Order: sequence, then structure tokens, then C-alpha cells
Amino acid sequence: QRCRAAGLSIACIGHPNYSCCPPGCPDHRSVDLRQTVAAISTAQAVAGENSGPMHLANLCGKPTILWAQDQWRINYSLRWNPFRVPIYIAANDTCQPEPARVCHAILNALNDLRSRTENFRKPCFTLPAQPISNI
Repeated sequence: QRCRAAGLSIACIGHPNYSCCPPGCPDHRSVDLRQTVAAISTAQAVAGENSGPMHLANLCGKPTILWAQDQWRINYSLRWNPFRVPIYIAANDTCQPEPARVCHAILNALNDLRSRTENFRKPCFTLPAQPISNI
């Protein structure tokens, strides 16, 4: 509700048993992988708990805003980012951050991306893919 009140449009991806979809949002949680990739590809960014869909978003060249219970999970995502897509951290201490904290992180990330991509006209990924760090 906070993000929609801020003028953002939201669509939901992930598995329907493990991710929620607020009322009134397009629900892509039960579609096939091609449709999920298509939904991700239309987004300016993808937000969610550090998970498979967040890695998929990075592979689609989309920045992510993520949260996780522990910093080591965040560190893994920062390393496992072959196209060096921007990753923003909403929380590294909980898998259920407060909605205000998430909305604030999303808005800050979009503002940063707007300036880095000339108002979303340029991609924010790098080619070719870079080796994944062993650290």
C-alpha cells in the first residue's frame, strides 16, 4: 500500500506458497518461467527477500532491492551477480522488514537508478558477464 501510494506499480512473482500478492496487484506467481522472465523484464527493479526470483531478476539485467535474515546471505548475492547489476539492501537483519523500511529502500533505489540510467533509458547491467567471485 505504501509503494502504491507513492505512485509505484507492483506485480508479484515467486511461488504462490512462499510469496504473497497484495490485492489489486498483477499476480505472476503461477505462470511459467518464460512469463516470469517477461514480467521481470518489464520492471525497473525487483524487490523481495533474497531468493531464487531475485537471482533470476539479476540474470535478466534488473536491479534488485533485497532483504535477508543474515549478512552472509546478502554477501552471497553481491558476489553472485555476473552482470554486475545494482543490488540495494533494504535489510540484512530480518526476512520480514517493516513495510515502511522496504518502501523507503525501493524509493531510494529507484531514485539512484533514475540518475544512473538517464531516467531508465540506459541499461544498468554490464556485458559480458563477469566471473563469480570465490570469496
